[in-house]
Amino acid sequence: MKLRALILAAALAMPGDPAPAQDGARPRAVVEAIAERIRDQYFSIERGDAIADALEAEAAAGRYDAFTDPRDLAAELSARLRPEDAHFVVLHDPAGPAA
Repeated sequence: MKLRALILAAALAMPGDPAPAQDGARPRAVVEAIAERIRDQYFSIERGDAIADALEAEAAAGRYDAFTDPRDLAAELSARLRPEDAHFVVLHDPAGPAA
């Protein structure tokens, strides 16, 4: 089975400078976008769905709401996803497309 590296470079729909997230909406939107990419691109449909479902549940429970700096959110998501698959990396790219 061929493993495909999945790098999730996200502009995170957040400003480059730290700013207070309003009610966690921005981090939740970012996590939703990343979950969608995992669901669409992960090599195992079943495993991708399970990983995405878990991320969405964590976001809905507010796990990522306190992250106001997109670089910190990206680092947290990378740390969260790496045990699932060592190829996962989430990057904040302020010049990239909004999530």
